[in-house]
Amino acid sequence: MRNSFSPLRQEILSVVQNSDIPVSAKSIHSALKTRTALSTIYRALWYLESIDEIDGYQLDCDPCGKDRYFVGSKLGHVHFFHCESCHMFIPVSGCSIAPSIEKKYGVKIRKHVLYFTGECGSCAKKANQK
Repeated sequence: MRNSFSPLRQEILSVVQNSDIPVSAKSIHSALKTRTALSTIYRALWYLESIDEIDGYQLDCDPCGKDRYFVGSKLGHVHFFHCESCHMFIPVSGCSIAPSIEKKYGVKIRKHVLYFTGECGSCAKKANQK
């Protein structure tokens, strides 16, 4: 970790890097020991993303709307499932798509985020019981 980071930026980076699922600014805000404004967290996330410490992307969820989520950029290949009903994230291990893309197109993939959305098993079961 860079010494030039403020303690708050270091704490935010730690929250993102130590999570095995994507995190939003609001969930980071809840996880911080230091109380600060949500706008300050957004600025810190923007900075950390601009220097390639974290990767951010937008996810559109009907119940929750559009939001940005963040993962540690050191992860390289990130895969997860997002339940549109309960908003739970499930990490998906293994990466079989990147090697086939590299071979087919003659490219070298350094990192990517792949996500699936739908209903988790619990939510699908509840929906079927209604």
